[in-house]
Amino acid sequence: MQPHCIIVSPQQLPLPLVFEEWRSAPAFEGIYEVSNCGRVRRSATGSRTYIGRLLEPLINSANKRLYVRLTKEGKGKHVPVHRLVGIAFMSPPEPGQEINHIDGNPANNHTNNLEWVTRSENLKHAFRLGLRPSNAGEGNPRARLTNTQVLEIR
Repeated sequence: MQPHCIIVSPQQLPLPLVFEEWRSAPAFEGIYEVSNCGRVRRSATGSRTYIGRLLEPLINSANKRLYVRLTKEGKGKHVPVHRLVGIAFMSPPEPGQEINHIDGNPANNHTNNLEWVTRSENLKHAFRLGLRPSNAGEGNPRARLTNTQVLEIR
């Protein structure tokens, strides 16, 4: 159960969440911090910004994942929020591992909803939750027969 973290814009949530823990953002230590609820804020002053400013995440329209634009030494980079949370609060990933959203919601970046898995495990999880359609039978774009035609032939 994750009642302590909700996804809202920073303007809608002026007070900090009670059980929110903040850690330095990996590769951006001393500049940004990430919370166990999946929020990102400034931890250093910068051009036109201030310490504690919450960053507004960008939503990737293709995969619905949340990204933030982080800058370091004048260079900007779009970083997935779930990777920042995973690296900051969980063990570092082994080679070939990626983040899996346990509930299937890519906007839920709470630490309780994230786990490191292999690509194969992540795909199997997506099929189990129905997030990826199966390409079996007439679901395959190259299928020449429908399922009823196959049953008639058999």
